[in-house]
Amino acid sequence: MRVQPSKIYADTINGLGGVAVPIPGAEIYTASQQGVVDGGDLPVANMVPLKLFEVSKYFSLTYHNYGATLLAINLAVWKSMTSDEQKLLISVGKEAQARHRQGMERVDNLAGAKNLLEPRGLAVNAANIGAFKEVAKDKIWPQYQPQYQEIWQKLTSSG
Repeated sequence: MRVQPSKIYADTINGLGGVAVPIPGAEIYTASQQGVVDGGDLPVANMVPLKLFEVSKYFSLTYHNYGATLLAINLAVWKSMTSDEQKLLISVGKEAQARHRQGMERVDNLAGAKNLLEPRGLAVNAANIGAFKEVAKDKIWPQYQPQYQEIWQKLTSSG
């Protein structure tokens, strides 16, 4: 399963019983086409612009990770900005973040995924989220508990 080149993404797929293959985003299509990977770890919205529907048969909504949206800037550049420029950047960044999240949420559900992907030939599946969560609690989360003790209770007690 293709994952972003990141320890937590690899740990997640491996913990869920897959075999994680870290591959940069620009190589996903070719890796899928050549059989280097049998699947990918991507949001619904990325399937069309990356044309992955051309090399995929299925899309399963597992919700096994969450892709946050954020605004990042070099600290030196940030410090070189005036207070008004910083406030403007934060304001525009929050607006852009909200618009991006709204666009993602429009397709990041069963109906949205089916509407976007089925016309392109993919079968869209709803996964058993409870089963994924139970495996994650047993196989993935414990290795991160010491590092994130403050939020551990929230993770394990949320429904």
